[in-house]
Amino acid sequence: MTQYDPVTPSGDALALVTIVVGSLLVVLFAFTLGRSYWLARDDRRCAARRDDRRSELLTRLYGPDPDWTSWVDGLDAADRTVVRSLVYTQLRWVRGTERERLRDLASVLGLDARAERLFASERRYERLQGLTWLALLGRPVDAETVLDRCRDHPDTRAAGARLLADTDHSEARPVGTELLLAPGRPLSVLGVDTLYQLYKHDAAELVAWATRERERWDESLFIQVLDVFGECSTVGPGVSLEWVLAGLDAASPRVRAAALEALTGYGWRESVRTAVVGEREAPFSHREEREPLVRRTAYRLYGEWATPDALDRLAEAVWRDPDDRARVEAARALQRADCLSTVGTGERAPTDGASGTDHVVAWVDATAGVDG
Repeated sequence: MTQYDPVTPSGDALALVTIVVGSLLVVLFAFTLGRSYWLARDDRRCAARRDDRRSELLTRLYGPDPDWTSWVDGLDAADRTVVRSLVYTQLRWVRGTERERLRDLASVLGLDARAERLFASERRYERLQGLTWLALLGRPVDAETVLDRCRDHPDTRAAGARLLADTDHSEARPVGTELLLAPGRPLSVLGVDTLYQLYKHDAAELVAWATRERERWDESLFIQVLDVFGECSTVGPGVSLEWVLAGLDAASPRVRAAALEALTGYGWRESVRTAVVGEREAPFSHREEREPLVRRTAYRLYGEWATPDALDRLAEAVWRDPDDRARVEAARALQRADCLSTVGTGERAPTDGASGTDHVVAWVDATAGVDG
């Protein structure tokens, strides 16, 4: 039987492989080092270019006459790209005359025309870019055009409504509200803030929308609208709050809590006080309301109103609520109303030997202003 010896590479072959691999590593190292050097140099040049253009822009912006046209005419393509970026950044925080001057510069750079082209795009991302630029530039857009081009996605709906709000469009409320609330789905952070911007000074139209449409909303959207309504200026006595009061009977404890929060500024309405505090038994006491989250919210509300009935409910809660956090919340509410010292005295003293409350009162009193 024929025997075969294993083939072993010769010393010359190993040396050749070593040389080739080593050479490749040296070349790769040199390439990486060189590329890093050139990239760093380009970064330094770009940073220097940006600093120079920023200095020139600010000098002209705050000078007597910016003369944007002659300045832009003297810029090359790279400089114009840098200036566009600077305009985008500066427009987000400057106000007054300087903002109008920056908008003039944007027009010289052709940014207003570019924003309109982007807004007309079929691509959602480009439309969002266009909406952002139009809002920054304060460019008015036809409300029906916004409604037509923005209704296909929650992001464009919120951005379209914000554009109408930021440009003080006469149709900002009806069209913006339709964009935000008509789908009946939860809003983005931008959508929630835009809804607030639309109604922060007068929420009567928002109340009309909620009264008519709330049955179609899911729980999250209902809570968001309640939160926004609670932050707006209070509406007059002729505006119905039945849609908020209906939330007090909702199956979801999150909705009940949000409805209570929304009523903070309406303690002057008898119908609201009756629904929240009650005439004989508090609807949100531990005997009637099973969820500690809702009771804690109610106790904060009682403290804000600080009516005699509300304070009595809080004193009872400090003594009898089975949830420790709820008892602390009630004690803090009494403290904010400067009535914590009355717990356990006079008419608010327990009559059946309830105990275990002194430490709650003492702790809340000792930690005032620390964690409350």
